[in-house]
Amino acid sequence: MSDRAIVAYERPGGYDCHAARWTEGLEARLTPRTPFGGRGTPVDPVPDERGVPREGLPERVEFGRHEALLVVGDDYEVTTFLALPFGLPDATTGGGALVESRGLLDGASLHGWVRGFRAALAEAVGCGFDAGVASDRLRAEAEGFESEGRTVHVVERS
Repeated sequence: MSDRAIVAYERPGGYDCHAARWTEGLEARLTPRTPFGGRGTPVDPVPDERGVPREGLPERVEFGRHEALLVVGDDYEVTTFLALPFGLPDATTGGGALVESRGLLDGASLHGWVRGFRAALAEAVGCGFDAGVASDRLRAEAEGFESEGRTVHVVERS
């Protein structure tokens, strides 16, 4: 997976979607004084897309390319969703889930879990474990995150 994210800023007509270099703690750097992350501007100031409805944001994520979706409210409150691709061994196939992070430490832990769990399943697939069963296991994990009370957006792709 690459080190990229989509940052969606709430505007009167929907959300403006910007490309970003994903960095740990990016959400803490997005403030009214530093709307694009401050020094080094990790968020591209020019939006890729304007006026996207909130319910359309998950569809913008390219699993295997984007590791996160950060949704920035007009008050600069940020909700971060980490990408959990379902495709194995290729993360760009099969869609995925966007799992709500509960803060910086939770985000780092969740990010590590996603990478480790996917790597273990990919290795198992490489050793002959059925890729469809492995993808189903990832889907079940997404459901488990939802049962913890997290917001989870599932994006199915063929």
